[in-house]
Amino acid sequence: MQRIVNLSISQIREKMGKEESIEDILLLSGQNFYNEFNRQPVRIEALVISFCVEGIAEAVICDREYVINKGAMFVKTPGAFSLWDWTSENYTGYELMISMDFLKKLPFDMKIISTAFAYLKNEYLFRLTEEQQENLLHMLRLTEGLTEHLDHYKLQALQGTISSILYFVCSLIRQAEKNFDKRNGDSPNRNRKHYCFLNFLELLGKYSYQERSVAFYADKMALTPKYLSSIIKEVSGKRATEWIDEYVMMEAKVILQHPKTNVAEAAYQLNFSNTSFFGQYFKKHSGMSPGNYKRKYAG
Repeated sequence: MQRIVNLSISQIREKMGKEESIEDILLLSGQNFYNEFNRQPVRIEALVISFCVEGIAEAVICDREYVINKGAMFVKTPGAFSLWDWTSENYTGYELMISMDFLKKLPFDMKIISTAFAYLKNEYLFRLTEEQQENLLHMLRLTEGLTEHLDHYKLQALQGTISSILYFVCSLIRQAEKNFDKRNGDSPNRNRKHYCFLNFLELLGKYSYQERSVAFYADKMALTPKYLSSIIKEVSGKRATEWIDEYVMMEAKVILQHPKTNVAEAAYQLNFSNTSFFGQYFKKHSGMSPGNYKRKYAG
């Protein structure tokens, strides 16, 4: 497996030859655009909602292998990566990519989606009923139409449609998560905390292969480490250090699965001071040494 490719919405738009109607969102329909990346793991700097309309595919989302077929929807946070191993010739679907900046402009209760994001570590793929498929497909086609020849009025309608899709997706996540932790309260302070959590996830997606300290992310967000830690714990139920370790381990496993990368190179790429420290860290969080992991999983 090769190193993760980080892509912005504008880079994907340019690669796919799509005209820009609005900077912060992109909707692709038709064949799987991940085929352009030749089995490279890809991380998109956006919230991504994918929906399979026809065909079948095999993919890895973070550490998990999935078979994706008609009626399957998966959701990826800005820090998650995916690698598509294979798609059938008749595969068609939709890829909706929404930047964090666009999310913040929506008439949408952000605490709902940020709490849902916290539980996406449990599951990424959702199997939709026929009725749910029809509802999602209708909203995606409406979104596709609204992005053409965009004006002020269409933009307002687009924001409403995207909000409807997000509420729909969060409803599915909640149904799938039996122990979903319902959080109440509509204060501006509470909404700011959920924005902070989303920003933290976005920063993890960009910097987790280099930085492992809460202080680094707190500095990026102009917060104290103690305050950031308290926000992350309150919103997600997990400590900031736990989130950091999860993202670092995702990066480490992807690097180690590359057949030409040894443990020392992995330690260097992930900014560990030495191989021994990396080995201790990896074993602590995976239960095996990086060498044993590589022998087991490297292609």
